[in-house]
Amino acid sequence: MILIKHKELLFANREQYIAAVGDTNAACRTFCLQRVTIDGVDLADLSFRLNAELPDGSPDSAFLEKEIRENEILLTWTISATMTAQPGTCFINLRAHDDNGSLKWASFKAPVYVEGTTSQPSAGGLSEIEELERHIDQKLDSLDSAEQGRTKAEREREQAEQARVAADEERTRKTDEVINTFGENIERAKNYATVAKSYAVGETGTRVGENSDNAKEYCRMANIEKGSAEAAAEEARAARDDFIKRLDAGEYTGTQGPKGDKGEKGDSGVSIPGSSLLQIYTDQEDNCAIHCVYDDALYAAPPIQYREADGAILWQYDDGK
Repeated sequence: MILIKHKELLFANREQYIAAVGDTNAACRTFCLQRVTIDGVDLADLSFRLNAELPDGSPDSAFLEKEIRENEILLTWTISATMTAQPGTCFINLRAHDDNGSLKWASFKAPVYVEGTTSQPSAGGLSEIEELERHIDQKLDSLDSAEQGRTKAEREREQAEQARVAADEERTRKTDEVINTFGENIERAKNYATVAKSYAVGETGTRVGENSDNAKEYCRMANIEKGSAEAAAEEARAARDDFIKRLDAGEYTGTQGPKGDKGEKGDSGVSIPGSSLLQIYTDQEDNCAIHCVYDDALYAAPPIQYREADGAILWQYDDGK
């Protein structure tokens, strides 16, 4: 790699010897320069070229491939046949400019060398000896390529055969697994079907008491209970309707009987006189309204109160007690 320090080209490892006479696109050099110059100018956006002065004094130029890194720029120069057409000392320098030419940069000039050979190749093509050598090389290369192709084809055939055998074995193994799985699943499905039938209708002989402990039997019993419940509800409604009719007809209102003797006072509690007896019931069809049956000879109004705070029913007897 050729370093560029303060516009000066610094060569290492004899890199200034760029080629031998007749070399064509057989060598390249890479230049490395700081992206930002000592003057603070960033060169990353410039287009770079190489100017050359050949041994006979004629000019030449070359395109440089640019790679921008964080702190440096790499420029690659592929050495063309024009640069190596004649032996001797060539002078090169790098130049660059922006899109409109407002910024230009150039390196210092430096010498590079094209060395001569014992037998100079003909310009612009191959000599007869070089053509013969080239044909021999091509023939040897074709033989090597054919052998390599045959070896590769044989290796691929062996690999394909091994893959085929392995695939056949794997297919056979998977087929056996599927067959075994089908057999196990079929048997398991039969068992599940038997269990399902046992709990649905019974009569499979696989479970103790299954003829009475199954969905069909429970459904039959539920229908029976439903019928009984409906009948009981109908009887309750009829009894209620009959009671209301008899109440409205005054069957529960009679003359007051003679007052009995006062009984002995008990150990605890309150003695309730018979004349204060009343009947309380709720009417479910009338939003659970509370009905009170009482003797209007004793009370001017229903002698009960409903306390919403705790749902208690209060009733009066014996002069407001």
